[in-house]
Amino acid sequence: MLEIKVLKVRHYGEREARKLIPHIENTDIYSEENAGATEEMARAHEKNWQWIINSSGWSFDQFVRNREAAQKAQRRSQDDGQYALFQSSYLFAEKVPIYVVERFSQAEREKIMASHKLEDLAAHKSVEHLGEGRVDQYIEAYKRFLQLGKEKDEVRDRHIAKNLECAEAYLRGIYPSLSKKEPLRLTVSLGSLHSPEKYTSIPIELCSLVGDGGAHHTIDLIALMNEQDIPVETLDHHILVYGAEKILSMKGIKIDLEKAMQMSYEELSRLLAK
Repeated sequence: MLEIKVLKVRHYGEREARKLIPHIENTDIYSEENAGATEEMARAHEKNWQWIINSSGWSFDQFVRNREAAQKAQRRSQDDGQYALFQSSYLFAEKVPIYVVERFSQAEREKIMASHKLEDLAAHKSVEHLGEGRVDQYIEAYKRFLQLGKEKDEVRDRHIAKNLECAEAYLRGIYPSLSKKEPLRLTVSLGSLHSPEKYTSIPIELCSLVGDGGAHHTIDLIALMNEQDIPVETLDHHILVYGAEKILSMKGIKIDLEKAMQMSYEELSRLLAK
């Protein structure tokens, strides 16, 4: 029997990554997010990780230095890099094998990467409008960004769900030491907006690690609201609050989000148009 737990996470800094500790300690196999990976890439990554934890002979410090060098070459953001480094370091320390849950064909990968570029373009457009004080255009561009992200994530989530349905036989095959383990525990870590559980009937335990006490970061909250049937005015208001938070932080000004949430659409628009 394969017991699947899906963690909904926020890839942001070591503080968020530390929430993974008990879940890594209590799993047999771990799956981190590998957006748009192909079958070939997935198998190579799994094989390389097995060599790293079992045969490389690296000390913990050597592993960390190697990962830091790789991340520097990839030019990852500081917060994203801190999260990834802590996650991989703890997996190394615990010698946990991995499973890559995204295993697309090359043609499918190319479509996903193209969608990602369009999403990035919409995000850049929204920032451009925001910086110029074009409030209505900012909102429309941001909604375009949300819609593209939603469509891309649905493709990925359907694919992930399909792979989870047939993961047990594959995992028992590539990891002989776990071939008779009962139950076999698989923990899958995904960004908080992913929902593969919607596209499968197999039992999946869900665990949200986002924020403190269930609170969401503003940008995550907007995307979650976009998934739900809420009035367009409410979504627009939250997008404006996020815009105010972003534009003022760029000017070195802190904004009270609670106060901003109480401001009217017109007040927020004037604030952004300055």
